[in-house]
Amino acid sequence: MSLSEIKVLVKRIGQGLLAFVFIYYLFILVLKPGAISLFKQLFVKRDPPNTIYGLLDPLKFVEKPISGENIEYELNTKSGGLPTNIPDRIPVYKFKPKPFNYLAGKEAKEDAEKLGFKESDLISDLKGNIYKWKNIRTGGQLEIDINKKDLVMKTDLQSRSASFTKGNINWGGAKEYAQSLLRSLGRFDDLYNSGTSTVYLGKITQSDIEETVISEEAQIAKVDFFRSINKYKVVGPDPKKGLLSLYVRKPENDLLLNAPVIEAYYNGINPDSSASYPIISPAEAWQAVRSGLGVVTNATPRNFNHFKNYSPVRVEKILIDNIYIGYYETPEYQTFLQPIYVFEGKYTTRGSEGGSIAIYFPAILREYTKQIEESSNLNQ
Repeated sequence: MSLSEIKVLVKRIGQGLLAFVFIYYLFILVLKPGAISLFKQLFVKRDPPNTIYGLLDPLKFVEKPISGENIEYELNTKSGGLPTNIPDRIPVYKFKPKPFNYLAGKEAKEDAEKLGFKESDLISDLKGNIYKWKNIRTGGQLEIDINKKDLVMKTDLQSRSASFTKGNINWGGAKEYAQSLLRSLGRFDDLYNSGTSTVYLGKITQSDIEETVISEEAQIAKVDFFRSINKYKVVGPDPKKGLLSLYVRKPENDLLLNAPVIEAYYNGINPDSSASYPIISPAEAWQAVRSGLGVVTNATPRNFNHFKNYSPVRVEKILIDNIYIGYYETPEYQTFLQPIYVFEGKYTTRGSEGGSIAIYFPAILREYTKQIEESSNLNQ
């Protein structure tokens, strides 16, 4: 084969590859979504929505402050487009009402005992809704709301680091013990069984807890649990933090230090629902978010220490890698569990490594929600 024939062959191969790439992306970005949409319109059975709960309450998102002006938004999904598998309506569930329980005070004291607190540690009277305990030896403090079942425990770990042996805890052991403890406290249900969890290992210093991936130096573990309902993830005000969140070590005789830090906000959910509400399309939700109408609920710098509190970051550009439907739950009691759009991705800023970011936007059509005056924290 002559040199000129080889050049012609290489040119044709290059043209063929370009044509293949063009046809591939035309199919992925245009033809496939259009075909799916047309198929749904022609063949998918379209039962009318069943909006039996009437107008739903507006959702209250907790916005994480960020700095930056004229932030640029870019779609960065694997397909290069918006998701095509999101339905046009979705169930809405009811939270179980808070029944009066004349044994609530007794149960709170039993829960405190399971965590190592004695009757002598009780520092509040028994007339109010909030029971409080404080242990002088460890400095641990516990509060239980007997009406809401909220349980919050805090302990200064820096002053007790000698009580946490290095290498005593690992990812699997931390999750197993945390789950067992929450079950014994009546705050872990089937929706948590089908949900997800995250575990971070930490080592205690004089001034802080540093995250580590080396199990041999781990002294404590942070475990967060997330519910799942009908295969959809249930997220709280911060998608990286579960409404069941606690620090644990390998269990020892000193119960007060086995789970020295706990935030447990528990509201029962009825997993059965005959209600279905129309939701906005991914395109409408994306247009709202790229216009700045979404609420940033997490912005975590790269290599962030998950044992530290949030600090505002500067954001110049947001690249959205993943878009999905989730359900939104807060520590405060809600009447209904409603769907939202969750936009997850990365943020970039000149002079820094950037990090991960998450944005919420309500999924239910506005005409099916109660309208209130716009504010930074009430996204309706």
